[in-house]
Amino acid sequence: MASIKAGFETARKELEKEGKVEYYARGQRSVVYTCTYKGRKSIAKVEKKESNAKFRLENEAKWLKALNKKGIGPELYACGTGYIVCEFIKGKRIAEWLSSAKAGPIKKALLGIFSQCRVMDKMLVTKEEMHRPLKHIILFGGKPRMIDFERCHSTEKPQNVTQFCQFLMSRDIHPILEGKGIKFSNEKLIALLRQYRETPDEKAFLKLVSLLRLQ
Repeated sequence: MASIKAGFETARKELEKEGKVEYYARGQRSVVYTCTYKGRKSIAKVEKKESNAKFRLENEAKWLKALNKKGIGPELYACGTGYIVCEFIKGKRIAEWLSSAKAGPIKKALLGIFSQCRVMDKMLVTKEEMHRPLKHIILFGGKPRMIDFERCHSTEKPQNVTQFCQFLMSRDIHPILEGKGIKFSNEKLIALLRQYRETPDEKAFLKLVSLLRLQ
């Protein structure tokens, strides 16, 4: 693979030696291609030239290197100026998966997501977009994987756990969970969230998990 200083066009020539590099999707700040990297199906995210948010992919690469050590995010394979190459995460987006899954697998998956959020909170990093992660959490075989860490940043007051709780309380998701028999009081959850914000320790976190009956 091309060196860290090389741009995507140089890296693309290397990727094309293994297989096709094909357009996959377009986001606000990048264009995504599917490719093969060392025999593994991968994606290449390339910064849009017209994007006003520069260095987002460099930021994502930095955080993936740190979070991969904790088992979070797609595995980072390579990166360079304005691009990253990482693991292709297949599966269903979280809202679609919740609608079709049963209560047992849902509880297990939600606990997995909360565990990842808790790890990031302890690292003093906020992923952002966890209050509405419709495109940012993929499930395959019941296992949740987070993607897209372009906006990830350090903070003294991380919000991963609290934002994900907001998602579960939302008008779109709360009824789905209730329909699966996963019932909880928004008011009680909000009260526990206040405690967690004030003292984000393990005791406060476990109270949230207990209210949601995920263990």
